Amino acid sequence: MSNSTLEKLVDVHISSCKNFLHLPQLGELPHLKYLWVIAVEEVEYIMEDPLISELRIEDCSSLKVVSSSLKNLKKLKCTSSNLALLSNLENLTKLDVYFESTSVETKCAVTTETLRSLTNLKILNICNADELSLPEQGLRALKSLANLYIVNCNSLPRVWFVHFTALEKLGIYGCPEVVELPQEIKNLNNSLKTVILSDLPNMFGFDFWQEKAIQEQNCMLTKQIKDKEQEVTAQPPPPQWPDHHNRGGPSAPPVMPPPFQFLMTPQFPCLNIGGDEYEGEAMEGRRNDQLDLTLDSFYSCNLGCFATS
Repeated sequence: MSNSTLEKLVDVHISSCKNFLHLPQLGELPHLKYLWVIAVEEVEYIMEDPLISELRIEDCSSLKVVSSSLKNLKKLKCTSSNLALLSNLENLTKLDVYFESTSVETKCAVTTETLRSLTNLKILNICNADELSLPEQGLRALKSLANLYIVNCNSLPRVWFVHFTALEKLGIYGCPEVVELPQEIKNLNNSLKTVILSDLPNMFGFDFWQEKAIQEQNCMLTKQIKDKEQEVTAQPPPPQWPDHHNRGGPSAPPVMPPPFQFLMTPQFPCLNIGGDEYEGEAMEGRRNDQLDLTLDSFYSCNLGCFATS
């Protein structure tokens, strides 16, 4: 790999190489930024370049060690078991994680220590997770999380919606057993701007966003009425014109201004139900040179609803 012809190499994808025992010496590539290692089942070690900014690990069942020099890593896609091998993730801004089952009923969870290190995380995509996959003590540390996407989960645990005070976008996809949204989502009313609901066949509806919108509209209406009343009260009284038909008699009644009218256009959070907004956001992000929001369907049995890059 020390060949000078590869010195400008930026992107390396290695996939479906089942007989690979060792990866090339990627540390000798000074400009390497993106590394994908997919379905390389015999490889036990990944010692990549410290400057790498995007890492994707899939179907590497024998993997035991991943380089600890990941301080420049910004985007990571991996399984929950591979995530347990990683450290120095304090600069990570986007995480896609698929939760594997360690037994019939138990899934491999992310540790509290790992979550507490993700202080700069902005985007979190979780697939096949349950209530034990993300410990609440670790979720408290995700103060910067702005986008949360939940895919192929049998439930929506309340702890997922309690601590994300900066959350602006919430997407829920392919969760057939979900019948209603947790009431804790109300805690996100002050920050949440976009909600996307797709492929939720048993969900019967929700009403708390409508309730919030009505309350906001009523507050706006009350304020405008009070402002108009103060404006009318502050106006000087109309002049008293003499009555030419009844000299010396009472003057004509004052002419009152016409009743006021106003038109409101309340701003409500964006809601997309059953649409393709997830893929649209991903395309827009790529056009704007932002982080890719897609989760590729690399787990064909479980990630069928993910967009393909």
